[in-house]
Amino acid sequence: MYRITNFDTLSPTVTIILQGDLRLCTNLVTTPSISIVSNYETDTNIKIYFTDGVSSIKMLNIVDDKYVGTSATNSLVDIDGNILNPKAIDIIPGSTLQPLTIIDLSAGNLLAGSI
Repeated sequence: MYRITNFDTLSPTVTIILQGDLRLCTNLVTTPSISIVSNYETDTNIKIYFTDGVSSIKMLNIVDDKYVGTSATNSLVDIDGNILNPKAIDIIPGSTLQPLTIIDLSAGNLLAGSI
C-alpha cells in the first residue's frame, strides 16, 4: 500500500506504508477482489478498512508510519520491509480467553429483564 502526498507539486511524495503477504484472496475460487473503505477522522488519523469478503476485515491508519522501513529500523517488519504479522492489522485481533470460574451466585432485587 502506498501513501501519496504533495499532489499540488510537480513531484508528489510516494511512501510505501505496508507491504507483504496480507493473506487476502487465498481461499477464493472466483476472481479475487478486495473491498476498501476509507474514513477521514483527523489529519493524523485516516483509516482504511479492507477485506476480500472472506478474510477478517483489516484496518490501517494510512498517515501512520507504523510498518515503514526494514528490520534494521522497525521490529514489525522483516529485512525487506514486509509485515511480520499480518493478523496485527485485523480489526478484531484474535485472543485467547481463560475459562470462566463462577465464584458466587447471589440474588438481586431487579425484576427479570431489568438492567
